[in-house]
Amino acid sequence: MSSNQACVFVLGANDRSRSATALENLRSIMGVGDALLAAVEGAAPTWLDALAKRWRAEVVPIAELGTRLAQEAQDRPYTIFVDDHTYLLGKWSQELLARLGEAESVLGHPCVAAPRSPSIVGVQRIILSEGVVLQRRQDLRDFSQKWTEAHRGIWTQERYVSSALFAVSTSTLATQPSGSAVQTWSGIHAAVMRACVPVVAHGSIIYGNQVIETRQDAALQTSRPPATVPYVSVCMIMKNEERFIAQALDSVLELADEVVIFDTGSTDDSIRIARDKGAAVLEGEWRNDFGWARNQALAACRGKWILWIDADEVVEADPSDFRAELRQAEEEYEGLSVRILNEVGSGLETPSTHWAMRAFRRSDGMFSGALHETVWSRLGDRSVYATACTSLQIRHYGYLNSVMTERNKGVRNVEIASKSHSFRFPQEKKVHEARSRMLLGEWDQAAAIALEVARDREGPESFIRLAWRVAIDSLLFAGRVEEAAELLEEAADAPLGPVFLSYLRGELDQARGRHAEALEHYLAIGETYRDGDGWEITTDHLRSKVIQCHESLGNPRAALDLALASLGEGRLDLHLGKLIEWADASGTSLEEVARRLPSQRRELVFAQLLQLDPQTADSFLDAAYAMWGRDMHVLAAASLVARRLDVQRQLAWSLRLRAAGLASACPLAFTANDPAAPEHRRKAAAQALEAGVGTN
Repeated sequence: MSSNQACVFVLGANDRSRSATALENLRSIMGVGDALLAAVEGAAPTWLDALAKRWRAEVVPIAELGTRLAQEAQDRPYTIFVDDHTYLLGKWSQELLARLGEAESVLGHPCVAAPRSPSIVGVQRIILSEGVVLQRRQDLRDFSQKWTEAHRGIWTQERYVSSALFAVSTSTLATQPSGSAVQTWSGIHAAVMRACVPVVAHGSIIYGNQVIETRQDAALQTSRPPATVPYVSVCMIMKNEERFIAQALDSVLELADEVVIFDTGSTDDSIRIARDKGAAVLEGEWRNDFGWARNQALAACRGKWILWIDADEVVEADPSDFRAELRQAEEEYEGLSVRILNEVGSGLETPSTHWAMRAFRRSDGMFSGALHETVWSRLGDRSVYATACTSLQIRHYGYLNSVMTERNKGVRNVEIASKSHSFRFPQEKKVHEARSRMLLGEWDQAAAIALEVARDREGPESFIRLAWRVAIDSLLFAGRVEEAAELLEEAADAPLGPVFLSYLRGELDQARGRHAEALEHYLAIGETYRDGDGWEITTDHLRSKVIQCHESLGNPRAALDLALASLGEGRLDLHLGKLIEWADASGTSLEEVARRLPSQRRELVFAQLLQLDPQTADSFLDAAYAMWGRDMHVLAAASLVARRLDVQRQLAWSLRLRAAGLASACPLAFTANDPAAPEHRRKAAAQALEAGVGTN
């Protein structure tokens, strides 16, 4: 026996051939102090007696197992039940029993532990990578060794485990009812599931000679204690994030059971803020490797599921819906791909979006890559298998102009990409360096590096596709339009796909001033499109491109109509100044623009009035006041805009504000008492105030 403690093995004997193989496999790993029982429902068949004699096993009717195990409890503290459908190789039992003991110590309650398997349906299932063949005995041995090394020490609390193979403390079994109450293998399993907390020992692996279905029974969970280990762990890294960390943590506190942060050397107030919010902060160092840093945080997480975010991100989700989606996904997938909205520029532009694997089962994934890190299988042979997440999205603020300037991200990323040796593929290293140089505006260098990868066509197709996009975009940004056109023709045979090709052709035609042709390309795409790499062309982004084309083609009414329709659907964030400009050019009244503005966008839109010239802003506010009367958004904006108007317009707005009970916001009173205003303007305002509204 591979464990330090003696053990009872109980084989569920149903078939002569399968039982013979199972008994042989069990005997090969058993120690001197272990006991081997062959359990049978009813009377033992003659073939079982013969096998038991050969492999020194004791035949015991299932109805008598409770009594028999009571005799073993003191000398053999663990019992492993093995169905004869299983095929056993390697040191699976050592890891299984070690994790069983650890789980019982942590949870303070009897547990039942089960292994992983490619043959078991449900939470124990191992999803094999494409091309993995497990036919020969040596194939199974090699895979088992790799699997155990990659998953050693990991266990998770589950709702259920299969009856194919499970381990439990013998003393727990000895107290279960015997006789007529438990006479079948499924009855033993049900009794154990009622009394014990199910856990999976992820470093223990077995096989089966057929697909083994797993039966869930909610009634078996009623007597168990509630989960005392986390289900969802938020995993983060940070350095000098006092500007963002509080809002990031506030967004996940309700959906996470724990938050673990690896700090890479903060010198500001980040650590105190995070700890005050309840996060566990590990203080470490920065090694120019994002994947390594995230794995430090991951190693300290205890949850079954890992949600990883950056400190400058905010999670938008309903906690109960997200947990329900995790429950649904955990039997078939290793992770969830999440939509990420990257706020860019000043924050008023349409966000750029992509999808990335941001939630994964801790037992199956780990971080890889020094820059733009991703989650890979713990075996290191592929990325984690994921499905799209519908209940959660992430908003990222790290690409705002102010943040990019403050952190000098481009320089940092170029240094990591050019010097790190922890990338899995040389193409990955080069593409990320090209992307980093794009951030710095080094378009020529970015295009050259990306083009090297694109034309080489070696390595994963995802990096080749990304290289083509980076190369073409870099040339367009550099103003090398005709070279971009030649490259786009060359890319027709690349694995970009027709939708992205159409989008790139639209960008090229815009750069050439061929706006009608660009419009056709964008309209051909239609709605949101996402490729297999997670790169997304959203409806919002397409509409902004279409609006640009309409404007360039001298169709202000078409641009205005599409912009207002998009605002009404809660989509684009267009500046009010543009809407007014298109309205004026197309002869559209400001009243119509005000009428079509969605109420949920008024606060943002009216804040933009302060950026317009006072007369234009006043005209729009007048139209809005005529539409909505004493709307607080209108009055709040007017109180500020009117301070820059002439005295007569100040008087008009002062009367409206005072009529609404907002005398403290009176622009005439402000100007009359503004020491920065010229003396003649203060006097005029004071006289108008006294003549127009009185001293009250």
